[in-house]
Amino acid sequence: MATYDQTHRVCPLLFLTVIVGKGQGAAIAEMIKKAGAYSVYFVSGQGTAPNDMYAILGTGTLKKDVLCSVIRENAWFDLKIALQERFAISPLSKGLAFITRLDSVAGVSTYKMLSNTMDEEGRKKQKKRRKTHE
Repeated sequence: MATYDQTHRVCPLLFLTVIVGKGQGAAIAEMIKKAGAYSVYFVSGQGTAPNDMYAILGTGTLKKDVLCSVIRENAWFDLKIALQERFAISPLSKGLAFITRLDSVAGVSTYKMLSNTMDEEGRKKQKKRRKTHE
C-alpha cells in the first residue's frame, strides 16, 4: 500500500515566530492566516533585553506581541516580503520574524492539520463524489 507522501504532494513545514510591538499582533496574525496557516498562537510578552539590544534589533518598546504558527515552506517567501513591507512602514511597526524548519510530525492527520490541507482534500473528495452521482 502506498504511503501518504507517495500519493500526495507534501510541502515542508516551517515553524514561524514573529515578535512585534504590543497592539500590532492582530494585523500580523491576519497576514499569517492569509498565507495559509491553520492557526496562529498569539501571546503578550514583556521584553527583558538591555536597551542597547532593542537598538540593535530596532524593536523599540518593552511590551510585545509574540505570534507562533506553522506555515508551508512555499508560503514563506511571499509572507516574508509582506512582513518586511509592514515592518518598514514606521518605527512603531517594526518587528522580528524567524523560521525553523520542522523535520517531522507525528502522523498524517497532524501534517494535514498543520499544513492546512484537510479542507482542501475534503473539498476534492466532495467534488469527486458529486461527479460520480451525476
